[in-house]
Amino acid sequence: MEPSATVAVLFCDVVGSTARQVRLGDVRADDHRRRLFALLEGAVSTSDGLVVKTLGDGLMAVFQRSTVSALECAATMHSIAQGFDPEDPLELRVGVSVGEVLEEDGDWFGTPVVEAARLCDAAGDGRTLAHALVASLVGSRATGFSFVERGERTLKGLSEPTPVVTVMASEDHGIVRSGPESVSSEPQPVTGTQPETSGAPPGARPPPRRPRRRVLVGAGVGLAVLGAVVLWATSTDGGTEDGSKDSGDGGGSGPTLEYEPVVSSADCAPDLVQNLPTVTCGHLEVPENRDNPDGPIIQLPFAMVPAETPTAAAPVIIVDFGEHLNRSELREVADVYALSVRGYDDVGSERLKCPELAEEWTKSLAVPPDDQAAIDGLAAASGACSKRLRSEGVDLEGYNWREVAADVRDLALAEDLGSVTVAAGSYLTLPAVSFARSNPDMANALLLTNPIPPGQSAVAETTRTTSLAVAHLNDLCRSEPRCSSRFGDLTPLVHERVERADRELRTMSVESLDGDGPFDVLLDGLRVGGALETSIRATEQLGLVPWSLGGASDELLASVSIHDVATAYIRPEARAGAHLSFSCSYEAQPVTVAEVYSGDNSDFAGAQDFALPDMCHAWGVKPRILEFSDPLVGDVPVLVAEGALSESGVNDWGDEVVELIENPLVVRFDTMSSDLAYDPPPCLRELRKEFAVDPASVTGAAKCETETPEIDWVLG
Repeated sequence: MEPSATVAVLFCDVVGSTARQVRLGDVRADDHRRRLFALLEGAVSTSDGLVVKTLGDGLMAVFQRSTVSALECAATMHSIAQGFDPEDPLELRVGVSVGEVLEEDGDWFGTPVVEAARLCDAAGDGRTLAHALVASLVGSRATGFSFVERGERTLKGLSEPTPVVTVMASEDHGIVRSGPESVSSEPQPVTGTQPETSGAPPGARPPPRRPRRRVLVGAGVGLAVLGAVVLWATSTDGGTEDGSKDSGDGGGSGPTLEYEPVVSSADCAPDLVQNLPTVTCGHLEVPENRDNPDGPIIQLPFAMVPAETPTAAAPVIIVDFGEHLNRSELREVADVYALSVRGYDDVGSERLKCPELAEEWTKSLAVPPDDQAAIDGLAAASGACSKRLRSEGVDLEGYNWREVAADVRDLALAEDLGSVTVAAGSYLTLPAVSFARSNPDMANALLLTNPIPPGQSAVAETTRTTSLAVAHLNDLCRSEPRCSSRFGDLTPLVHERVERADRELRTMSVESLDGDGPFDVLLDGLRVGGALETSIRATEQLGLVPWSLGGASDELLASVSIHDVATAYIRPEARAGAHLSFSCSYEAQPVTVAEVYSGDNSDFAGAQDFALPDMCHAWGVKPRILEFSDPLVGDVPVLVAEGALSESGVNDWGDEVVELIENPLVVRFDTMSSDLAYDPPPCLRELRKEFAVDPASVTGAAKCETETPEIDWVLG
């Protein structure tokens, strides 16, 4: 007999999904579905469960350790649904059962599975219906829940009536429920004291990725859970998304902190002083982890340059991997502070080094990226580094986007800046938005470049994103006669290059693009796809992409394909510990194997990082993506600049970030990519200066979009 196990089984389903699809239209509905299910599957991971599969507009999950966890997950799912789209509210139905089931090829079978599915079908809108055995099993351990007996029901496909209870959350449970029976309760230093070097991952963004290897089609990936997730919008202790306490007087007196942020002076790097004679530098001293304010204190470097021409502009805080102080036009009109990202400054990155990972990654380059033995080795090295750092007193829970948002706030408080404008790009837009949402009286405006919307991930569907970027590049090539006549359709070129690499497997000794190495690298189809994803992130390289598909040497493709890994993990100054803490605390979203390995996107499967899920499980930090799930709402002025070939551009994330903002300004550049912040068009520099001085006076945005630079196609 096959071995079975006693588990809790949960099914959930979106109420009225068909009507919602009609209301929203296919494109918007698909986007909403992806975002919603990323959050729901993240809730499963947070509750120590496993997503078994998605089913149209529902999902199935199992909880092998705790039935209480299944109830916690159901409650969190209802909270997510209630707050997901204030303009078009939705509700879920959830069913939970428990008993002996059999796992086979990634799916689970048995009467409890059927019961949970049928209970989900029978649950009222916004309710959780469970087998009465669930209430009996959890007993007094289900703190915060109560159960209302509903008698016996005859469920489809089951011969015997099933005793049923409705699960309700009591007021002290602290998570909002929906439904009539529920009870509601309410990176790299940005040239601070360091010289301008590129220690951030390539493409001006941390390179976290979130895939799944070929084990379970449609399966979600669970991260290690070290505590309960608190949704900022429903916090019961007065806390906010950035960890502060609300003053409670409604008068904008500022947050109440359990510590005092302190600023101390510091020497500036000589090359920074040479470029910016008026610069001053300092350290912001704050807790490493604000959940433990009496714990270790860290120093975050920052630099400040006074405005070249005094204006009415509010002070600007730059917190960005891509925008450097001595190249920023904002200092012409405003006092500008450049704040280093914790863990990516020189001191922090040294403290968070992981030589264990450098050795394993070097070995893994000689085998396919999805080789399971190599992935297991990387996971073991990740766990070893995490254990060592914790033993050395490093609080890994202090390195996440919530803490960065609080760093911005604390710098403004310590320097008595009042209301500030925050400039940020890519992943750093998450803490920028969080700061504005949690501190509305302190947020004068936001300048966002290639933003990531709250709750979204640039790596949840990297394969799909790369496919969209190549499709856009293909359109640009076909609209230019010389490129079109030389290359035609790029799609078959990609397919042919990937297939050829798989047919003619080669191992060669190469360096990364920055000269790291040499390494022994196996070039296969996956690494060709990864090289393509890396190439498209750099605007100046776009013209090379069509030519490289047919004319680039294997050595060059191999060098490009390992560039991210070498930068993030292998080189001596790699910020591996910071990379993993930020990635693993936020990237709690699943990726379906089918989207990686089959269909129209299979040629781009190598864009995924196959090792990160296992590495994150071993790294063991608290998932925090649900804390960033709320949209930005209100009248804070926002200027979004977006490269059409960036992750943000191909997914239309600029529009999503400001969907609920009054009078936002979105500027899109059709021929630019993820590095827009490094070298923006001159007209964008002028728009940003105008916006910093007076957001309401900005003109010429539409004309600026037409000034996107031409691509210099390399025709061979």
